[in-house]
Amino acid sequence: MKIFLLLVAVTLVSGKQIGTSNILQFNSMNACSVGISYSQAISDYLGYGCYCGFGGSGTPVDETDKCCETHDNCYKAATSNGCSMIDRYTIEYDYQTITGSDGKCQITCKAQADYDANDQDAQCKAFMCNCDREGAECFAKKRPTFNPKYIGWSNLFCWW
Repeated sequence: MKIFLLLVAVTLVSGKQIGTSNILQFNSMNACSVGISYSQAISDYLGYGCYCGFGGSGTPVDETDKCCETHDNCYKAATSNGCSMIDRYTIEYDYQTITGSDGKCQITCKAQADYDANDQDAQCKAFMCNCDREGAECFAKKRPTFNPKYIGWSNLFCWW
């Protein structure tokens, strides 16, 4: 809830619209990749360990949490790839998910070159989509390390 309120406040100040932000898109990618519902993806990963959710510090609790640490680092690198701080959380990008006959989800991000030539956010959109795609693919790969005891993990445990 704090993340949502922060985004609303920053959005009002910046004049950008939240719409279907990439936070929601990232969760959709997670649900598809891991093979769980959208609501379960939220409850499983928001606030998981030391890095899943807003912020992050300390040592990741497991491989799933390392996926979040890597995803956080990708978001930090976004400012060097055409994104403002608010864009990292609100910009909408284009992607497709296809679930194959094997039940596995394949995510494809629209390439920067495939956006309209006048789209000044094309570089940021492509970069953020790939951050989220890589994060979702990591969650799927590391799902066996997921441990429900780390849902809602207190950040106080992350400072040790």
